[in-house]
Amino acid sequence: LVGQRAFSESVGRLAALIMAVYPNHVFFTTLHLTEPLFALLVLMSVALLLPQRSATTAIAGLLLGLAALTRPVILLFPGALIIWYWLRNTRPGVVLARSVLVGCCMLAAVSPWLMRNHGLTGRWTVLSTTGGHNFWIGNHPDAFGGYQRPPGLSELLRDGDGYDYSRGYRLG
Repeated sequence: LVGQRAFSESVGRLAALIMAVYPNHVFFTTLHLTEPLFALLVLMSVALLLPQRSATTAIAGLLLGLAALTRPVILLFPGALIIWYWLRNTRPGVVLARSVLVGCCMLAAVSPWLMRNHGLTGRWTVLSTTGGHNFWIGNHPDAFGGYQRPPGLSELLRDGDGYDYSRGYRLG
């Protein structure tokens, strides 16, 4: 009886009202958050990796490349994929072949963006040109945490007229 009331129409209306006036949903509706797209792409790719067929593995690699364009944190996934295949008792040759296929398809998906970044900065970067800057901000001895930083911190990344954000990795 309690379960029936939990899924009643009045409870659904109340939940919809709460979600409609919830401050985070009201104030941040104009933000385009990356998490929903990223989660969808990763879930689709993992689902395509389960059958262990070359075609679905290649498509999964392309989807992971798109996920990396959304949130670059997934770039190391092919390394974790090796461990996942190994734990599933997959033959070593198959583990290597599938992991390389995923990595190559990911690279194919992100290559246009890598070339674009190189054309703009004159340097080869991973995917995000601000990764080194963020790393430097977070690992600087005087780092405050959050969005605050010591004055002049970015000046250490200056290179001529512009900034060499990849220097942040070396400094951090």
